[in-house]
Parts: sequence; C-alpha cells; structure tokens
Amino acid sequence: MHASDPLSTIKEFLQPGGRPHMPFWTGLASMGQFSLEAAALGLLTALSWTWAISGGKYAD
Repeated sequence: MHASDPLSTIKEFLQPGGRPHMPFWTGLASMGQFSLEAAALGLLTALSWTWAISGGKYAD
C-alpha cells in the first residue's frame, strides 16, 4: 500500500505499538470538561428561557 492510503493509516493506528494514542487520563479529562460545559450551557439556557417566558422576572 502507498503511504498516503487512508486504510494504511487506519491499520497503523490499530496496531499495537503503532502511532501513540491519547493517554487514558487525557481522554477522561477531555470528556469531563465537555460534560461540565454542556451542563453549564444547559443551565444557562434554562435560566434564560425562564427569564424570557416570565417577562424578564425570575420570581414574583
């Protein structure tokens, strides 16, 4: 296979001892950061919708 062949690149990644993979803890931290960001955005979206629906008030 030629070096620029996508299948050879994929096979190289799948081989043990091939190209280095992302460390487990790096991947875990990345997923945790994504989850935290998604939770914060969800909370801010819920608060802004509540504020908009209530006519600019959170509580009476």
